[in-house]
Amino acid sequence: MPNSINALPNSLILPTSPETLSLIKEGLCKHLAEIEQESIRDGSLAFAILGVLMDLSGVSVYNFNYTELPYMRADQDEKIHYVHGKIDEENIIIGTKDDERYNANYDFLQKSFAPSFNPPSVVYSLLASNEIVIFGHSLGRNDSQYFKAFFKEQTSLTNTRKKTITIFTKDEKSEIDIKRSLQEMTDYNLSALYGMNEINIIKSSTLVHDRRPLAKFLKRFINNDTEISRILHRLKFKA
Repeated sequence: MPNSINALPNSLILPTSPETLSLIKEGLCKHLAEIEQESIRDGSLAFAILGVLMDLSGVSVYNFNYTELPYMRADQDEKIHYVHGKIDEENIIIGTKDDERYNANYDFLQKSFAPSFNPPSVVYSLLASNEIVIFGHSLGRNDSQYFKAFFKEQTSLTNTRKKTITIFTKDEKSEIDIKRSLQEMTDYNLSALYGMNEINIIKSSTLVHDRRPLAKFLKRFINNDTEISRILHRLKFKA
């Protein structure tokens, strides 16, 4: 799945008008539409995890990409929510988060100022859920407004709900980057986050040689060792 582009690169000159930003969106939609024609590999980790979760009741999937997820059945479509819009609906959101401060003439650069800005209730879902799975998201600053309230709540001394949080990432470097983001979102109280919740970070690079962490994760949702073995056997990892 192509990654969503949630912020303008620092090397770019800021668009000088909403019209300029609109042209950038049009170009991005066209580019991503061409990429989207490449279907997701059915032997990928993303495909396997999505397939397992989508079969569960009471599950909501929040997609931070602009492209559609490969859901398995038409009735599962209602489980998927697109945080930044979809390219086929031409309502994608790009820009910066709320606390980036510009001259008022540049308010249009903020995501929340976009006319089509109306994200799904991802913050509420995080706070209300007991089990959270985060796949392939860096948890970086530009999307921190969707996650900060949740992670701060899970380090609060008044919080009484232990939650299971599983984060899938690539390797040790990306794990460190995620922990830095978690440090910032918990006001540098990462130890409390671990002490008050069950935190699991699963690195796809290590699954090439040891699939036990993934098997343990799958066992939370599948009470069938044969089915778990079948899923693990189909996966094709790159070292």
